[in-house]
Amino acid sequence: MLSNDERKIQKYLEENPLILVASIGTPNWFYNYVLPQFKLGSDYVADFLIVTGIKKGKK
Repeated sequence: MLSNDERKIQKYLEENPLILVASIGTPNWFYNYVLPQFKLGSDYVADFLIVTGIKKGKK
């Protein structure tokens, strides 16, 4: 169960996902996805899942 303060922080980070991307040192020109409240099976939920990568090669 999230406390009221945690909910505020969760909402703020959901609205400003680049803060999380910047926190792992990934440049903005990579492919970046921040997925809030990501379910891990039926028992667990991560606050966020960050997926990042870069496209290499010819188009």
